[in-house]
Amino acid sequence: MNAIDLLNTLNSKYLSAVDFHRNLSDLYTWLSLEGYAAWHSYQMADELLMQRKIKKFIAENYNMPVPDVYNGSVDIFENYTSNLSRDKIPADRRLDIIKQTWEKDYIDWENAALSAYEDIAKRLLELGDIVAFNFVGRIISEVAGELARVKNKVIELQGHEWDMPQITAEQLELTDIYSKRLNELRFGDELLR
Repeated sequence: MNAIDLLNTLNSKYLSAVDFHRNLSDLYTWLSLEGYAAWHSYQMADELLMQRKIKKFIAENYNMPVPDVYNGSVDIFENYTSNLSRDKIPADRRLDIIKQTWEKDYIDWENAALSAYEDIAKRLLELGDIVAFNFVGRIISEVAGELARVKNKVIELQGHEWDMPQITAEQLELTDIYSKRLNELRFGDELLR
């Protein structure tokens, strides 16, 4: 694979990341956990912004078009909500979904993303493409930070033993935090730099 192929792979992985976070945002909205939905709405927008930056980087550095190729779908929402009614979901099933999405789905997703991006960076370095290597290195730092935030959140949730009153109580604060972060993304400013 050459550098353009590797960066196109990175672009595709970001398209799947947008889908992943959209699914979790939809799922948490369905579960009436608007703070967690806002968290993933922010992540979805942030991933989309980075995907646009990847395409811009490729165009500016390699003068090549970047097709949006994404062969797959993330079916988290469908997997967890199939045959369930929002108003009749049993409390234990609801809690199980919350646990699974945080402890397994989200951590596994971020670990896999980090590993894939590290592999791309390693291969770019082997090709001697230092500019692309540094670009992907900044992405790796951001993903490592997100993984740390997710792991810390899981530790917090485990610390209060997945207490639903506590989970419900934190939704308003998380909605406020991630609404502000969404407003701070400033898509126009970021894409024009």
